[in-house]
Amino acid sequence: AFEQALKGHQTYGSNLIDRIIDAYDRRLINQEGMIIKRFFDKGIPCDGGVILTQKTIRDIQLAKAAIYAGIIILTRHLNIDISDIKKVYIAGGFGAHLNIEHGARLGMLPKELLGRYEIVGNTSLKSGVEYLINPSIQNVIEEFILKLENVDLATKEDFNKVYLNSIKFD
Repeated sequence: AFEQALKGHQTYGSNLIDRIIDAYDRRLINQEGMIIKRFFDKGIPCDGGVILTQKTIRDIQLAKAAIYAGIIILTRHLNIDISDIKKVYIAGGFGAHLNIEHGARLGMLPKELLGRYEIVGNTSLKSGVEYLINPSIQNVIEEFILKLENVDLATKEDFNKVYLNSIKFD
């Protein structure tokens, strides 16, 4: 989902996060996500010919705020504290390249969960293949599917507040 939000940018979202952290550390971007005047019009040149523009940074801020808000709202929905979470699995193409510490520094992932994140790769592809070639797993997956609950985060009362409060960089 994160990669879809950044479709059309020059590089993977996870690589953009690394570049934004570097620019933030160099004080070329402030906590609000604004590029300093010197680079505002043309963007911040980065390795590999990538240019960090104000639009790119804003897109990252909106996507990272949605991820963070989603985690917070789900903990509230389940009536658990973030400290109750034992493991967070990060899947997909975005997750495969994510620097977890940078994601936490950016405010995309709760810092309280550092050490509990696990990158698991393309789980939908792996599960699909396993389902097709291993009949014994089919019942397990089908039972799991029946237990899933769809939570529409946007309809949760405090989603917008948490989302808006999560846009700034930490």
